[in-house]
Amino acid sequence: MDFPLEILLPLTGLKRSTFFYHLPPKIDKNAVIRQKVIEIYQDNDGNYGYRRITLKLRDFLGAINHKRIQRIMQQLDLKGKCKQRKYRSYQGEVGKIAENVLPMDLARSPNFEQVMRMLKQAVAKLPKDAKPILHSDQGWQYQMADYQDMLRKHHIKQSMSRKANCLDNGAMESFFGRLKTECYFGKRFETFEQLEKVIHEYIHYYNNERIQVKLKGLSPVQYRTQSLN
Repeated sequence: MDFPLEILLPLTGLKRSTFFYHLPPKIDKNAVIRQKVIEIYQDNDGNYGYRRITLKLRDFLGAINHKRIQRIMQQLDLKGKCKQRKYRSYQGEVGKIAENVLPMDLARSPNFEQVMRMLKQAVAKLPKDAKPILHSDQGWQYQMADYQDMLRKHHIKQSMSRKANCLDNGAMESFFGRLKTECYFGKRFETFEQLEKVIHEYIHYYNNERIQVKLKGLSPVQYRTQSLN
């Protein structure tokens, strides 16, 4: 049977403040989770919001509610980096496919040799009898005779965005926006080599470690491997 403190304290001569002082401290049920949230957030350079941190935590702690993680991150004042979204009046339907793994090639300025080098690398990986579509903007490199001859030779259909219409190449424009936000926005580099190193590291991170909610908490490489198996 429980008795209220108003009855017990006068009988024992114990002050109310003394009673509460000697109570055992409450166990912080979020202590372990809070520490893991901080570790995941810092390991990913602040790129993860509460959704992706929740997915990572489930690898360690099992089922956990995303609202709980959102509340903890608000208490810690941790906010994932996010790029500003533009309004879209039409949302098309996209089929479920394996996320592509990103290759890369850097140069100080656009040049034809770089474009041809990457095209040859792509052609070398084409399956037999493949007839893919290769999309680009209307850059001068993609209008050169040698480039277009190689496309025809390997049965590749050329696709080009309409002039001044970034939406035609939305997937890459979206990625470049994410790259700028997560990789080097607000940072200063003294040399081109420093920037190149950081971008190389980010591409490896993006392909192999950076999980995506739309890929069920997997990185592109993990998702592609799972899809192909």
